[in-house]
Amino acid sequence: GGLFVWGAFSGAWFFKETNSFLLAIAGAVAVGMVLGWVLERFLIRPVYGNHVRQLLITLGGMLVLSESIKIFWGPNPIRVNL
Repeated sequence: GGLFVWGAFSGAWFFKETNSFLLAIAGAVAVGMVLGWVLERFLIRPVYGNHVRQLLITLGGMLVLSESIKIFWGPNPIRVNL
């Protein structure tokens, strides 16, 4: 869920900055992919085989991603006018 939220917020930000829907979609996908890759590569991969640690790291990572949205964009929804 946290990866999707980051994609959505970054897509809205890209759209506000560029006024291009296609660039916003591409930016949202890129941000989600990069964050997912970093989460898997550096946090989850080192604990492959230990399922309890994988679960705890995944849940903790998603909490960090979800809460860090408030740091970058604030607690209020972003409105985008098409």
